[in-house]
Amino acid sequence: MISSSQEIISWCHDLIYSKFKKKSLTNKKNNHRLSTHGYPTLDVNGLRAAVLLDYLIKFDVPKLNRKWNQPKINLYIEKMKNLYPSFFIEYYKIYLI
Repeated sequence: MISSSQEIISWCHDLIYSKFKKKSLTNKKNNHRLSTHGYPTLDVNGLRAAVLLDYLIKFDVPKLNRKWNQPKINLYIEKMKNLYPSFFIEYYKIYLI
């Protein structure tokens, strides 16, 4: 789940759906909503979350270790990269070049 400004939420949503609308593994939609505290929120799960997190981790900005350096999440990302490498490769071609 991402809670942020509406601009960041929209950017993340566009980033996800530019790649996944044609190659969706499930019919589950990621939704915009407001958190219980009134902040814009985007729920992202599964492979979409792994690709998005792997992409965001590469930004050279200060990060809180307790949020960004979690072995269980890093293992999940690596597992998804091994199972679905084309999703990660296509993302890097489009957004990191």
